[in-house]
Amino acid sequence: MGIKSIIRLVVARGTRLSAGLIAFVVVADNFKTWYLAIEKRAFTPPTWVFGLVWTVLYVLIRVAAFLVWQKGLGAASVKVALGWFLVQLVLNASWTPVFFGLHRTGLALVRSCCSR
Repeated sequence: MGIKSIIRLVVARGTRLSAGLIAFVVVADNFKTWYLAIEKRAFTPPTWVFGLVWTVLYVLIRVAAFLVWQKGLGAASVKVALGWFLVQLVLNASWTPVFFGLHRTGLALVRSCCSR
């Protein structure tokens, strides 16, 4: 793996990591107080599952962005794909403040449906 590949991997990781860090800052207090106290459906997974699933998901997102970026920014298809990746990243990161920060579950659902 060349130096350009390593830089691309670090950028792909750092971009997602910074979005996750912002989300974590919003979630930390609200998760313990608000989320654990709200009534949930019987099929809601245990709390520990979320951290595991989101970690795996974001690792795969970073790998996908890295692999696309490896094709080279000269290709229009790569620019389009990375553009959509960034749009999805912003929408994905915005869900956490809407749900946990504002406690707007309905808006988070609509926001979530629009980003898929």
